[in-house]
Amino acid sequence: MKHIPKTGIIVILMTGPYAAYSQCEAACNAKESSLTGLLIPAVLGVLGYIGKTLYEIYSNKEKRKRELIENRLRYFYWPISIRLKENENTYHYLFKGKKSKDPSSTNSVIAHHVEKNVLMKNHEEILSIITEYRYLAETDPELETIIRAFIRHVVIYKAFLDASINEYPGVASDAPYPTGIDTYFYKKTEQLQKALEKMKF
Repeated sequence: MKHIPKTGIIVILMTGPYAAYSQCEAACNAKESSLTGLLIPAVLGVLGYIGKTLYEIYSNKEKRKRELIENRLRYFYWPISIRLKENENTYHYLFKGKKSKDPSSTNSVIAHHVEKNVLMKNHEEILSIITEYRYLAETDPELETIIRAFIRHVVIYKAFLDASINEYPGVASDAPYPTGIDTYFYKKTEQLQKALEKMKF
C-alpha cells in the first residue's frame, strides 16, 4: 500500500468538507434557478391576465359611455334640435299673415300652411320623441320645466287650430312657447356632439 504523507491527509481533511459544501451549494443554486425559471413566467402570465382584464373593463366602460352619448344624440337631442331649427327658420312667416284681414292673401295662406304643416307638425313630433326617449336624457330640473311648459303650449295650440281660433296660445290662454327650449337643446346637442367627437379613435 502506498504511504500517504501526513500533510496530504490534512489537506484532504480540510478540503473535503468544502468540496461537499460547494457541491451542495451548486445543487441548491441549480434548484433555485430552476424554480425561478418556472416562477417568473407564471407571475408574468398572471400580471398579463390582470392587465388584460383591467383593460377590458376600462374599454367596455368607455364603449358603454360612447353608446349612451350616441343614443342620446341619435334619438333625443338631434331630432328635437332639427325640428326646433326648422320652426325657428319658418316662424316669421306666421307673423306676416296670421292676423291678416284678408284670409285669401298670399301671406295669410302661407301663414296658415306653415302653422299647421310645419310648426304644429314639428311640435307634435317633438312631443312623441320626448314621450318615447325622455329616459335617455339625464335628470335635469331645467329640462323638466321646459318640457312641462312645452306640453301645455302644444296642447292649447292644437286646440286652437282644431277649433279654427286664430289666436296665439301665449296671448289668449297663458300658454306661451317656452323660449328657453331652443337654447337648451342647441347647447346640449353641441356639448354631447363635442364629447362624442373626442371619444372617436
